[in-house]
Order: sequence, then C-alpha cells, then structure tokens
Amino acid sequence: MDDLIKVPAKLLGDIAMPDFCSSCWWLKYRIRNKVPFSGFPGIFTVMDSFIKRRTHGWFDRNGAEPPWLAPIGPFTEYLDVPKAFGFTDQKTGVHLYGVPDDLFRTKRNDSVIVDYKLSRYKGPHDYMGPIYHTQVNGYAMIANALGLGPVTWTGLVYTTPQTSDADADDEDDQDENGFAIKFKVELVEIPIEPKKIAPLLEIADVLGKAKKKPAYSDGCKNCKRINSMVELLSCLPPSDKRDLATAELLLETLFPNDDYLADR
Repeated sequence: MDDLIKVPAKLLGDIAMPDFCSSCWWLKYRIRNKVPFSGFPGIFTVMDSFIKRRTHGWFDRNGAEPPWLAPIGPFTEYLDVPKAFGFTDQKTGVHLYGVPDDLFRTKRNDSVIVDYKLSRYKGPHDYMGPIYHTQVNGYAMIANALGLGPVTWTGLVYTTPQTSDADADDEDDQDENGFAIKFKVELVEIPIEPKKIAPLLEIADVLGKAKKKPAYSDGCKNCKRINSMVELLSCLPPSDKRDLATAELLLETLFPNDDYLADR
C-alpha cells in the first residue's frame, strides 16, 4: 500500500460520527470504501449532475446565479473544480481529497462551496450531520490550499421532491409524455471550522498507518456482521479452492497476527 495516507473528505467524516468504529474505518480505508453488498442508487448521481447542469445553465444564460441560490450570492462565476482537488496536511502528512458539487466565486472575490443533497432537511440533529460538516469543511481547506479561496461560506443545498397529495393531483405538470416533479430548495449553512478537522486527520493518520486491525467494537453492528462473515468463511469445507482462498485471504487481512484464532 502507498505510504502516503490518502483519505477522501467523506470518509474522514466517519471519524466524527458518534458511533465511530476504528475497526470498521480501518477496513473501509483499506478497501477504498468499496464495501461489499452495498450499492448507491444511480438516480442520486443522475440528479446531482442534473442540478449542477441546471444551475450552470441558468448562470450561462443570465450571467447570475439562479434565484434559489440568491441568498448566498451574488456570484460572478462558477469554477471548474480541478481533477486533482486535494492537499497534503503539513502536520500529519495525510492527503485529503474529494470533489465538491459546486464552487462559486462571489463579487466580494471570495468563494462559496455547496454540496447538493437530494433529500429533505432533517434539522440540525441529522444523523449524517457530522459527515456533512467534515466533508464541506474538508473541501474548504483544500480550496484554500489550492488558491481557490478564501472560502467564506460552505453549506448544503437540499432539493426536496414535492410529493403531497396536492402535488400528485396537479394536472398542470402532466401531459401525454409523462409528468414533472417540483423540487423545493433549502439552503443550510455549515460553519467553517478547520480546527475540528485537525484531530480527525490525526486519527486518520494513525489508523491509516496501522498494520494491525483495531479490535472489534462490541456495540458496532457492522463489526458483528463482519465477525459472522468470518465465522462462516472459516468453516467452509475445502471443496472449492476459490472459496477457501477467499476465506484464508479474509482471515489474513482481518487477523494478521492470528488473534482471531486465539479468541476462538
């Protein structure tokens, strides 16, 4: 594995969660967060792209931000985010990276970062709040480091489908080709707090460099699921060499010093 610890901003946000599990994070980091048996519905990717294109299209036609972004404007332009959007923290040596949904330049000559969410705002105590906070603050740190700042506002743009009975009965949005769905936009500011990112980078550095997986957490549901998978694979009959090889590889990865066998 590359000696440079490279962490996406969203994965860094896992460390800020109240139910953070160092064992799970260690595993997710090593498999590049490509967790088995999980999938991300394609509609979210499609809608994120659509919202971005709709926003940029309005800007191109009118020379200003669309009305739903006016409260955080005025903007002079939207910026193309570099493909290499990341920076290496000098203290920890951790390389933080990720791609914000949109980056705008304002008439004050500063920058605004937004992340689009195709969902309803659940309030300040949203379970995913710590991840979102870390994610956009990480983007702000990167933008400032790359000379794309100063970033003075970061936040989420919630686009919520309007699905009430009245919306379902609205015949003005229907024709022989189908129907349209209205979206309500809500802007939620996230405070810029780089000092809260520093300790997360330190933890990521320690876990990223750790050769041995941290111990399971008794209260972690994912740890229990992984343990059940290991139990199953370790008991496979040697009839299928591929399954046996998979089991041995998983056991070696999870328990490099045979601590699993010692616990049995």
